[in-house]
Amino acid sequence: MGPRRTVTDEWGRVVDLRLVDLAVATAQVAALPAGVERQSVTVAREAGMRLVLLKLRGGSALEDHAAPGAMTIHVLAGAVRFIVGGAALEAPAGKVLLLEAGALHAVEAEADSILLLTIADGGRPALVEG
Repeated sequence: MGPRRTVTDEWGRVVDLRLVDLAVATAQVAALPAGVERQSVTVAREAGMRLVLLKLRGGSALEDHAAPGAMTIHVLAGAVRFIVGGAALEAPAGKVLLLEAGALHAVEAEADSILLLTIADGGRPALVEG
């Protein structure tokens, strides 16, 4: 994880800030041992969300599954195919998929790939003032 800093915002609320070094986190999942098709590391877990880096070996797949909260899947390296509702979406590095909470989806790695998942906790949204 990264260094934490606490600040007070314009509304007088105390806010925790943290920078995450994706290069360090990516190095943790980059080398897959022989015979291992995927590996993940939770980069950050905060109230309401978590960040997960996932490395998939080319040719591997994650069968249909769903997350309890809305999520984004950012393809940092490689290329994957998302299958949602029978539709296939090709996603090379640099693409981001946004999924609603509970959306059933599968992922096929077309090449060795690294994905950054941002997953909401699926709870009720926080009230935003302003």
